[in-house]
Amino acid sequence: NALIIRNAQIHQNYMISRLNPYNPIFQQQINASVQALSHQMNSVVASHKAYGLMYKSMLEQANLFSYIDIFRLYGVICFILVPLVLFFKKASKNHVQNFHQ
Repeated sequence: NALIIRNAQIHQNYMISRLNPYNPIFQQQINASVQALSHQMNSVVASHKAYGLMYKSMLEQANLFSYIDIFRLYGVICFILVPLVLFFKKASKNHVQNFHQ
């Protein structure tokens, strides 16, 4: 769980650097959200809500990327550890019978 949170924070830091008022794609998304929300509320509240929705979306994406990273890490660890099974000796029947007695 700590690894997921740590990776999510790393992704948040990376993604938040791209979410700034000078990014035209970000501004386009905010303006579209404000326009869609302004039908239900005034423009000031719609603007704050649009930024909140954008932040929520960024948090969800950062968490998803974190889970993907952890899944990949565990996959690589398993891929590396599976060949270690070949180095284990097979237990003889005498050792198994002595163990159960």
